[in-house]
Amino acid sequence: MKKDKSLHLLNSIWQQTLDLQTKTVLFDYQSREEMRQLLGDFIKGLEPKPTLLWNSDPCHDQPYFPFLDWIYFQWEEGEDDFEDALQKVPFYELHKPILTSDFKGEIPQRREEVVYEELDYEISEMTMGIYRLMEYTFFEKPLIIILEDINLYT
Repeated sequence: MKKDKSLHLLNSIWQQTLDLQTKTVLFDYQSREEMRQLLGDFIKGLEPKPTLLWNSDPCHDQPYFPFLDWIYFQWEEGEDDFEDALQKVPFYELHKPILTSDFKGEIPQRREEVVYEELDYEISEMTMGIYRLMEYTFFEKPLIIILEDINLYT
């Protein structure tokens, strides 16, 4: 019964997503396998087929994990394409060189001094920039992001 209600909820939200409404759903299941089965059943029947980004390992110390990893994976074919994407997406100019060097596997270094009174603004701009870069990178199909054990992410 719980599975039927959950599938109904997911299908309803899927329809809203297709109408260009971003949706977030949090599920609390006792069994990881039960949750994976539910999501597998849901995804099988979807049209149009979505891009699925699924992470089941929250234990990483990388900033903005797993979102930057997913973005970098999509652009790994060429540095020029990634840098071109950064120019097309509204992104805080001081953060572009940091992401570019991180993408290339270099140690990101900020050339400008951080103004600590503006740290909240910097964090907000980086978060929104990554959100916009996700939109730009995965624009072709609806996107489903699944983060298991979200309470363990930093």
